Amino acid sequence: MVSPVLYEHFYDGAFLISEEEAHRSRDLGTITNGGGSDLPLDGGLILAAVAGAVTAAARPSGNTGNGTIGSLSAGVGAQIGTYQVRFTAATTFNVYDTTGAQLSTGSTGTAFLDEIGFTITAGATAFVAGDAFMVTVAKGGWTPYTASTPPVGLGILYNRTVITAGTTKKVTVVARQAQVNQAELVWDPSVGQYGSITSAAGGSNVGNGTIGSLSIVYAQEVGGVDAVIPAGVYTLTAESALAFQVVDPTGLELAPAAVGAAYSDGGIAFTITAGGTPFAEGDTFTITVTESGQAQALQALAAAGIVAR
Repeated sequence: MVSPVLYEHFYDGAFLISEEEAHRSRDLGTITNGGGSDLPLDGGLILAAVAGAVTAAARPSGNTGNGTIGSLSAGVGAQIGTYQVRFTAATTFNVYDTTGAQLSTGSTGTAFLDEIGFTITAGATAFVAGDAFMVTVAKGGWTPYTASTPPVGLGILYNRTVITAGTTKKVTVVARQAQVNQAELVWDPSVGQYGSITSAAGGSNVGNGTIGSLSIVYAQEVGGVDAVIPAGVYTLTAESALAFQVVDPTGLELAPAAVGAAYSDGGIAFTITAGGTPFAEGDTFTITVTESGQAQALQALAAAGIVAR
């Protein structure tokens, strides 16, 4: 007789190291399964908030202008919370996101579309600098965080659940102020653990050699969690025909690179190969490293006070 294979899932909240007293780190929310089959989700799964209703109101002290705002919508990457639309003149305004950072500019009579969408119509009395509207995006539920999901408004599913096809189910989400075990977080398969790496030669290089064998080298930390490699542009500058200076995105000078030898330092690896025309001092290559979906999500969680260790 063959014994059956048994699978044991993480216990409820197994990924939690600590949280706020009285469960203040948790929110009650919902997940909708619009598919045709049941959707099993494990505790520790990274979730993204889904935008709900969008509403708007004039600033509490009132506006001088009596124009209106309408055609409200939530766009790609909409943040849950309140945006501000502040007039700089009668027909122009700036838009600020929920953190106070400026998104873009706009003008009356023209549809604005970014993280949020709206149209402001001028009234009989013109707007003046300082007039403002508050646009609020309500939370409409949660959905698994995927590679195509902007890394904003993230949380962590507290316990395993199965959502029946075509239904909406209430769930518990860790949404703020907690410490979690990174090794026990669960990711949608589309969310990459590693970033991407690309290179380009300087447009005015004298030498016609090439760079290749690019890779990101992850140093293992305690607990088997991969270190995060600095994202951005690494700059390689020829100091001679056979040697290049290497500077990472933070401005830190790394070990020099020798032409013809495999290089590995600062989280990147590559090989520079000489061509028919030798490199000259000042020739350059750039290497661009993008953050992985997991790294971006962990930063978004940290912004909400959820720190992965």
